[in-house]
Amino acid sequence: MVKSLRGLKLFASLWLVGLLGTLLVSCGSEAVTPTAAPPTIAATSVPLQPSPAPTTVATTAPATVAARGFSSVTPVEPTSTPDLPAPTTTIAATSPTIASAPLKPSPVATTVAFSGDRALGHVKELAGNIGIRAAGTDGDRKAADYIENYFKQLGLNTERPAVAFTATRDNGSLLTYVAGNGQSNTIKGDAVNFSGSGKLEAPLVYGGLGLDGQIPTDSMKGKIALIQRGQITFTEKVTNALAAGATGVIIYNNTDGPLNSATLQKQANIPVIGISQKDGEALKEEVKANKNFSVQLTVEIGSKTYNFTNVVAQRPASNGLQNAPVIIFGGHYDSVPAGPGANDNASGTAVVMELARVFQNQYPQYELRFIAFGGEEIGLAGSNDYVKKLSQAERQRIVAMVNIDMISVGRSFYIGGVQELTKPALAAATTEGAGEVNLMSSALLASSDSYSFSEAGIPVLFFNRPDDPNYHKPGDTVDKVQSESLAVVGRIVTKVIDELVKS
Repeated sequence: MVKSLRGLKLFASLWLVGLLGTLLVSCGSEAVTPTAAPPTIAATSVPLQPSPAPTTVATTAPATVAARGFSSVTPVEPTSTPDLPAPTTTIAATSPTIASAPLKPSPVATTVAFSGDRALGHVKELAGNIGIRAAGTDGDRKAADYIENYFKQLGLNTERPAVAFTATRDNGSLLTYVAGNGQSNTIKGDAVNFSGSGKLEAPLVYGGLGLDGQIPTDSMKGKIALIQRGQITFTEKVTNALAAGATGVIIYNNTDGPLNSATLQKQANIPVIGISQKDGEALKEEVKANKNFSVQLTVEIGSKTYNFTNVVAQRPASNGLQNAPVIIFGGHYDSVPAGPGANDNASGTAVVMELARVFQNQYPQYELRFIAFGGEEIGLAGSNDYVKKLSQAERQRIVAMVNIDMISVGRSFYIGGVQELTKPALAAATTEGAGEVNLMSSALLASSDSYSFSEAGIPVLFFNRPDDPNYHKPGDTVDKVQSESLAVVGRIVTKVIDELVKS
């Protein structure tokens, strides 16, 4: 109860001051009360929009690369430098506006650098630990297992289509003759794959490289042709000699060493053998000295069936469409029986395997296939079988087949294929310091798995260093292969595919 008017006025004044203080606090800055929960964002008249920058969601698990349409991939080997770029933006989904409209993954793929050291690691396993990988052998199977397991670790769809290939087998090939000095000589030759059998004695006629116009059609009938390797395929040489009337063909190497593992693309009905450059030059001199110089040629051919597999890994296009354009990266993993084949062709196989890691999240609008072919050394058997089983519709989807074979040893770097692919490849090879860059001859183009594809009308690109002094020899070992030479090819392929995708 108020005792007097003056007391009542004092009470009213104090009440107004309190009310004014309350109003001032409510119009000032909001007081923050500590709390364990993150602050929420109040909805406003302007809706919040997701950031256009790439989004990274924090995680405590090791970084993996996830591509649309296939499983995540964890790097097989730890590296000191992560393959993935550092996160650029981290967004906590605490806003009701953002949570109601989930962010979509960025369509831009993460760029991964090609590692020559990783590729060299594959060479060491294939040619060092496993060793000789001749078709149908235990080494061949171990190599296919290793490649398959690696592709599976990358999360690629992997299969091992079996191939059974019957090839000719040399049961004994000899060339005997009496030189101008009266000395008898015997040369051990190597029957060319798909050679015919036979034993004949006839005059020897020199036919140069076996080109049209070089084989003397007026004097070849019933005789044996001596032809040097180079410029055109073995098949073309034998075809031209047959057309001129030859009853047998001797092909000598154009580099030091024997000519073994040579292959025709079709069965011949006459004996065809390969000999060394040294023996061929000696025979050439005998022909020059004596036009009636004769030789006795013996080729005994049997047959052998080789059982092996191709290793095929597929990265589907991100849209999941079955008719997406296809790019194939291939190289043969088998070797000759003579050596471990580090350069020929663990080097090319290793580049294909590393490209699978690099490209697994790239070019999402394309279907990518990474293929290690078996049986190349016995007549392009694996690639022939693969192409033969493709439907016409599937062949038409393939926009490029990139073949990588023997690319680490030698100064000269050869590029072959269709112009649309060789043009950017030549430019990239020059800028990457690949060495003496050259265009391939038709003979070199026909010597590897890309030939199976080009014969089917599929655009191809082929990389090769043919001047390896240890080609098809025991000396083709891991110590000759350098990581940088592998990386150079990896970078060239990357530039070519970038150009292809942009076009």
